[in-house]
Amino acid sequence: MTIIRRTYKYKLKPNKTQVKTFNHWLGCSRLLYNTALQQRIYAYKDKGETLSAYDQAREIKELRKHPDTDFFADVPRSILDDTLQRLDKSYQAFFRGVKKGQKVGFPKFQGKDYYKSICIADIRSYVKSKTFWGETYIKLPKVGKVRLFKNRNIQGTPKTVDIIKEFNGWYACISCEIDMPSVNILNPKSIGIDIGIADFLHLSDGTKYDNKQFFKTYQQKINRLQRKLARQKKGSNTRAKTKYTLAKLLRKKANARDYYIHNVSTEIAEKYDIVYVEKLKVSNMSKSAKGDIDLHGKNVKAKSGLNRSLLDVGINKFFTILSYKLKGKGGELVKVDPKYTSQRCNSCGAIDKESRKGKKYKCTSCGFEIDADLNAAKNILDLGKGLWSINKKKVG
Repeated sequence: MTIIRRTYKYKLKPNKTQVKTFNHWLGCSRLLYNTALQQRIYAYKDKGETLSAYDQAREIKELRKHPDTDFFADVPRSILDDTLQRLDKSYQAFFRGVKKGQKVGFPKFQGKDYYKSICIADIRSYVKSKTFWGETYIKLPKVGKVRLFKNRNIQGTPKTVDIIKEFNGWYACISCEIDMPSVNILNPKSIGIDIGIADFLHLSDGTKYDNKQFFKTYQQKINRLQRKLARQKKGSNTRAKTKYTLAKLLRKKANARDYYIHNVSTEIAEKYDIVYVEKLKVSNMSKSAKGDIDLHGKNVKAKSGLNRSLLDVGINKFFTILSYKLKGKGGELVKVDPKYTSQRCNSCGAIDKESRKGKKYKCTSCGFEIDADLNAAKNILDLGKGLWSINKKKVG
């Protein structure tokens, strides 16, 4: 059996008391995060000590009993533990980045507008007693049954619930563990995919999926609202209305992109068992070309547009969604080395960067002509099949 994690998101319909409780939990969690961060900073500066999440978690019991901070007792313990784990992950990411020479920001103090989610992990008793999930509600610690908009059933065993505050209400993200039967695919139907900008995807069988350019669709309205927001006074009602309108528009853009990604990934997952894609580092590909004071970058405006297009198509999100859909049917998403996939001739194997001119590929060695993205997709498929046969021999 293969165990996979899947998250289901639902909009909640909490009553006034439950909203007040959620806001209280959120405020306490943010206070704990900022206090724990301050404690770590002082401990390192004054004593040269590095505190861990475990060290700080031991103090929660005293924190909940102290007269000045007994309001933490109203918050489920799992939420407080998760808050410290969240801080610890930020610290670990920062120090990993330092070791690798990467620019990863030091953990920041969280403002009211930026700390928007809490995680509830102690739902096992409700799951075991089968009272966690109903036709119109979920049951949570200390708040009881919370109504929701139920548009689909969950699968698997619920493990955690994230309560998220968004501009238009409260949401619950239920993370479930699903046992998927291991499928031994003897003759898998495979495909290679090249990620592009002009076209979102180009499959090795010649199929194309357009880049819908969701940012361009909403760019003018978003820019106008952002300029309007910058001119308005902070804390005013008119600024709050503009902020709400902007958030609504950004959500509309994100929903349109997610809808498209889900449709495309479902179509591919239903047709193929093994999908080969390039192992891309989007963070490196979308770096700014501005350079620094001593060494200025070139074609900054063009690179900025390319970066925006790369981030707009949501490549990493597409890979994640496609991967779990393939696993659900016993398939697999395999990432291959992208080196020379766009320069290698799929007919004779010759490598020459001069062979690719824009959207066309004409091999300088054998004269083979083909669409450049299709040539890359075929190369990715061939590389993937080579990896598949090698791994199959190792297993055998």
